[in-house]
Amino acid sequence: MKSVAIIADIHSNIIALQEVMKSMKNVDHILCAGDLVGYNPWPNESIRFIQEKGIKSIMGNHDAAIVDGSYDTMNPQAKLALQYTHKKISQENIEYLNSISKKLTIQVEDVSLCAYHGSPLSPLRQYVYPWAPRRFLRTLVDMVEGEVLILGHTHIPMIFSFNDKLLINPGSVGQPRDKNPQASYMILQIEGKKINVEHHRVYYNIDVVMSKIIEDGLPIALAHRLKKGI
Repeated sequence: MKSVAIIADIHSNIIALQEVMKSMKNVDHILCAGDLVGYNPWPNESIRFIQEKGIKSIMGNHDAAIVDGSYDTMNPQAKLALQYTHKKISQENIEYLNSISKKLTIQVEDVSLCAYHGSPLSPLRQYVYPWAPRRFLRTLVDMVEGEVLILGHTHIPMIFSFNDKLLINPGSVGQPRDKNPQASYMILQIEGKKINVEHHRVYYNIDVVMSKIIEDGLPIALAHRLKKGI
């Protein structure tokens, strides 16, 4: 049996990321479904942590925005946070973000896992919510050859089973939006073709993150939303 931890949407929240990692027990692989940076105050620290832990990651839309310097499609708060991030992030870490793919596929036991930040239709930008029509979700799953399709971007966890296939979003490590402020991630226990999904929530010191957001002059709304999980 092999275990695969699935995380997503860290958004420069090293405090939450560290607590999530502490809660994991002897996992064989860790995959991140994109958006390492944005919103929160620790882009360099978060990327360094990802690299040190050997976490396989794909590119999210905030990561791509830092690479190409294009923030015009973002909402005002996200744009200000990306401008802050671009001033703070090292050139080495920009190059790292530029090096990661928009898609990742790995084989674990007899199961193939395929990850996108948005969706197979739009790898960076499409939001796929749990309340989307089941027929549409099945269409997305059928677009990939693997048994498991992993998505991020919405910051809302979901698990859908389609007999022979699985669609999951682990929720967000660094900025949950399902009205639960605790960091969210999932672990897949895989044996042969059998897959068991565990959803985990982890408490972290939100007050420390909020204080740093305010201290660094990021939009105060980004601090308050962490407390509410929105």
